[in-house]
Order: sequence, then structure tokens, then C-alpha cells
Amino acid sequence: MKNGNIVQRVLFAVGAAALTVGGTPLGAAPAAASDAELEDMVLTTDGLKDFDAVSAPVITGTVAIGQTLEAALPEAWSPNVEVYQMGYQWLRDGQPIIRPGWDESPARYYRLQAADAGHEITVVARSHLTGYRETLRESLPVTPPMLEFAASPVPAIAGAARVGGALIAVPGNWSSTLSLTMKLNYQWYRSGVRIVGGYKSTYMLSPSDEGETFTLEVTGSAPAHNTTTRTSSATAHIAKGIQGAPTATISGDRIVGSTLRAEPGGFISGTIMQYQWYRSGQPIGGATARTYKLTGADALRAVKVQVTGSLAGYINKTTDSAYTSTISMGALAGTTPRITGMTQVGSVLSARTGSWTPGTTFQYQWYRSGQPINGAVSPGYRLTAIDAGKTLVVRVTGFQTGYGNTDINSEPTGAVAYGALAGTAPTISGKAKVGTTLTAWTGTWTSGTTFKYQWYRSGSPIKGATAKTYKITKSDRARIIKVAVNGSKTGYASKTRYSASTSRVG
Repeated sequence: MKNGNIVQRVLFAVGAAALTVGGTPLGAAPAAASDAELEDMVLTTDGLKDFDAVSAPVITGTVAIGQTLEAALPEAWSPNVEVYQMGYQWLRDGQPIIRPGWDESPARYYRLQAADAGHEITVVARSHLTGYRETLRESLPVTPPMLEFAASPVPAIAGAARVGGALIAVPGNWSSTLSLTMKLNYQWYRSGVRIVGGYKSTYMLSPSDEGETFTLEVTGSAPAHNTTTRTSSATAHIAKGIQGAPTATISGDRIVGSTLRAEPGGFISGTIMQYQWYRSGQPIGGATARTYKLTGADALRAVKVQVTGSLAGYINKTTDSAYTSTISMGALAGTTPRITGMTQVGSVLSARTGSWTPGTTFQYQWYRSGQPINGAVSPGYRLTAIDAGKTLVVRVTGFQTGYGNTDINSEPTGAVAYGALAGTAPTISGKAKVGTTLTAWTGTWTSGTTFKYQWYRSGSPIKGATAKTYKITKSDRARIIKVAVNGSKTGYASKTRYSASTSRVG
């Protein structure tokens, strides 16, 4: 007390009106001041008496959230102030706990709230005795302790501890003393190392987790409670994942020459596939691609594919497709054959097969005016006399294992022309002298040619001289003699060749 005034250091609001201490509104943040300066601050209420004695209130009761505190005066103020003439204001960390105004005696009691935990609680007593200056006194602070959770069990981990599985947080039944809203936070650890971003209630195991162990940390928080963290036991080492139940199938036409394709189906994305094709239970050598072209060896048999998938962190998985239906014989593809060569008796014609399915072998049959030529089964055919005036066709038959035989006919040739006989000029032997016999020598002709002869005297045919030999007569004296040889053969045009003339007959 100084100069009959009561020194007061408490600031707070009184209803809607602003109570001031030393000119500063109660409840506002004053400028920093020393203790000596604060002692000089006095209430500006002139003309009123001072109390002879005032005591600071004390707080009684159990200092715990949910309990009720009481403001008590250890000594009565002098002159005596009736209970109804006293008012109280409770403060949290020096700030008024909002009330409609100065409370009378009921405000001597305050039930601690969750918001008070861990904060300093004080109470200010105020007198309003008529004729006396208004006087304020603040109690010493009390601090309600933070609450502990009534139950905070050790969490557990559920789920499949293998790659591709999910670990699931089982936090247990947490509860608070006041049944207040609480919050549970999760944090996963891999082999003791905190997982960045691993704060959800589930954790999906990836290939990088194989062989590791996992623990779960659960942290509970609630108003007025100490934050509490509990850690689960570690899982077993994470096992390799399981691919599930993929099923391979086969697409494509079941016919020789077509390409089949394996459809793995059901493997996890990123799995590396290996393939092996089988024919009637036996692996097909070299058939290790995703696709397989059916060959003649597959005709009238069935095939399947075996698919093996491998993925880091997972057990390899092998699945077999069902066998296909029986593979049908293929159909050979071929273009129309062509015939090359001169269509003339004695010439050789050749069959050109054209383009066929690779691996095809061929047989040939030649036809004359629609009728097969006996023995004409080679790719080449020499035209004979019987072919003259006729047309020819060649039939090519393609063969390949696993394919049906295919016959394709060429276009017919034009009518075969008669052949041209080959023959050298004849020669004459003997002396050109009356009474001597001359002989005609035919020279070299097409094989099978038959001959006729005609002798000439000085350019004119000699009547009746049609034999191979000619006896010179007196009529031939001083004349020159020559011979004409006419060759003929069936299917060939006849041909005549003349010898050189003899010297003049002597």
C-alpha cells in the first residue's frame, strides 16, 4: 500500500466496460514495466476510503481436470465485506476465462476444463463495498496436470507378410479419462528405419521389402492428455510374393501355316515371361517365343504353351494353357504355272511353277488337247510329231508335309507348229563319164528322216531318175548332173536340198 492507495497488477475485462489500472485497460497487453513502476500504478478512484486490511485469495480443491476449485479468503477483509459484496474472476495464464462479468459468490467455484491442463490457473477477488475504493487481489497459481490415457495398448500388425500383401494396423482400444475426442497417428518402420510417407493405417509391401521386418508406431493424442506412443512387435521377415492364379490361353487359327499367340493372362504388371510350346506332350525345339507358326509336323496333332513368369520379390509362377483342338492340314498357296519354249515339233517346252508356299515339292503331268501324255511327268517336254496342230497344258501338283496336295494347271499353248527338218546339202560320188553310175549321199539330217531323190541334167529333171543312183547315158554327154534330195518325217515339213553339179559329162 502506498499513499493510501492499493497497488494492483492484474488485468482483465469486467463485462463490456473497461476497468483500468494506472490508465491501462484491464485485459490489454501493457508496455513492459519494472516492479518499481508497477508499484506506482494506482487506481484512479478519488474521494473513497481504503480498506484497512485485504488478503489475497487462495485456491482450494483437487487440482485436476474435471474437479471443482474454490476461491477462499484466508482472512476477512477489514472493514468486513459480506460475501455478496465480493466478486471473482478466474484466469488462465493471466487471461480471463470468459464469463458474462464479475460473478458473485457462485464464481468462487470453477470446474477445471480440458483446456486448463498444463496452464496456470489463478483467481482474482474484488470488493465493491460502498464508500471504499474497488480493490483487487490475485491468488497464487495452480497448474492442473496433463491427463494420461486410461488405456493405451500395445498395437499389433495384421495382414500377409509377403510381397504384394498389405500390412494392417491394429491399434487396440485406446480410451481417455474424460472420453474426449482422440486422434491416433501411425508410423511404419522397415527394419527399424522410419519409412517416409508411411503414415497410413495400411502398408502395401513391394519387392524392395522382401526379407525386411516391420514395426508399427501408434501415437495417441487428445485434449488435456499427454501424447502417448506405443510400438508393436516386429513382423516376421517379409516373404516373396505369390503371383496368384494366372492362366495362359492361345489365340490364332488352328491350321498349318497360321501363327498362334500365347496370352499369359493374370500375371502382375512388369512380370518377365518365358515361353515353351509343346506338341502332343513333347517340347518343340526352338519354339520359345510368344508366337508359334504351325508347321506340317503339327498337322492332325494338338499343341499347348507353357508360360513362366518371373518378377523381383515374387516366387516364379508357371502356367500351362489347355491343348488346342486338332490342327488342320494347311492349304498350299501357289500361282498358275507357265510354259516356256517354242511350240514347234522338236522343241522342248519347260514348266515354270511360279510362287508357292516355301518348302513345297512338285510333280508334273503334261496334257495334249486335254488328254494326259503317257510318261510326260518331267518339268521339260520335247514336242513330237503327234503334238503337231495340238495344244498342250502342264499340271503342277504341290506337296508338303501337313498340307493338302494342290493341283494348278497352266494356260494352254497355241497349236503346235510342224517341225523344221535339219539337213545338209547332198553330195555325188562317181565320175562324170558316159556309162558310169553316180551315187547321191544325203548328208546329215534330222534323225528319222526318209528321203526321195531326183536327178537333174543341166537344170532339168531327168524323167524316171528317182533312185539314189543314176547311170550316165549318151544323152548326158557334155551336160552337167546334180541331184535333189527331199527329206520327210511325220510332224515335220518336208525339205529339199540340192547337191552341187558335176563337171561336164565326157
